[in-house]
Amino acid sequence: MTNETVATIRAGSRIHSPALKSGGYVARIEGPNATVVLDNGDSHTFRITAGAIIPAPFQPGVSVARRASPDGLTGVVLTEAVSAAYPEWTVAWAD
Repeated sequence: MTNETVATIRAGSRIHSPALKSGGYVARIEGPNATVVLDNGDSHTFRITAGAIIPAPFQPGVSVARRASPDGLTGVVLTEAVSAAYPEWTVAWAD
């Protein structure tokens, strides 16, 4: 895993774990470790440099779904706010 990839993994980042075949988000970073909450609700801690988690491809044009939305609201990522303390994106939500 490159230093550039490691630098993109921060609290709030959307990630994918190829070993667990699941996505999730980084709940917190403690030193070299990231605690991740997977989409199924399980929580795991990974060493960031081990390559067990990789950043999810959130970039303009990627389709997303609002997890907390009871009606399955979907949208498309427009831009990323790279200067934000936590990862943030502008999303165009479908009506």
